[in-house]
Amino acid sequence: MTKISVHEEARQVFLSKDPVEMAGNAGGRYDPATGQINIPYLGQICRVNREARITPDNPAFRLSRNEVTCILQYLAGATGLPPRNTWISFLELPDGPHHFVLFQKEAMEPLAKAFGSDLESFARLALALGGQPLDMGDKGFSLQVLPKLSLAMAVWEGDEEFPAKANILFDAVAPQYLSTAALWVLGIEVAVRFTDQSRIDYL
Repeated sequence: MTKISVHEEARQVFLSKDPVEMAGNAGGRYDPATGQINIPYLGQICRVNREARITPDNPAFRLSRNEVTCILQYLAGATGLPPRNTWISFLELPDGPHHFVLFQKEAMEPLAKAFGSDLESFARLALALGGQPLDMGDKGFSLQVLPKLSLAMAVWEGDEEFPAKANILFDAVAPQYLSTAALWVLGIEVAVRFTDQSRIDYL
């Protein structure tokens, strides 16, 4: 049996589902005239067609293949459950401890390195991405990544005694929408949006 990629698996599952039901459960909107699902991702409207191709309304907003896969997984797995407005750490996700070290290395540490001595740039980017201030860290924000899936990001400023650090938390409903592996990828992709200049040129 030929093994398919994670992206192709997400695409096939998406194509097997009712688009009207997916849109309703995910907090998107189904357009019967085009057969597309309109779904906001980090504040940008993305249109998902019948072939599972995703096109952002803003052509300067470029999606990575990982982001496309996460959006398809989110739509296909959406339960319709509302956000719980309670934050949990990656360690609290199912099997989270098995992936935490890599998540810390690939998502949290780059944020700390980039913004531990530049909190104003972190705040500026978070606000540009639709972030809402949180009382967390020296600077913290909640980000509406997808309609029913939010992340919290916080950075603590470094000094001579303590190194800078960062944290990424998930709304407690997140495991009802994406697997821990998918949340791992999504968290990293959102962090990259902050740390890779080429990914934020559209702002």
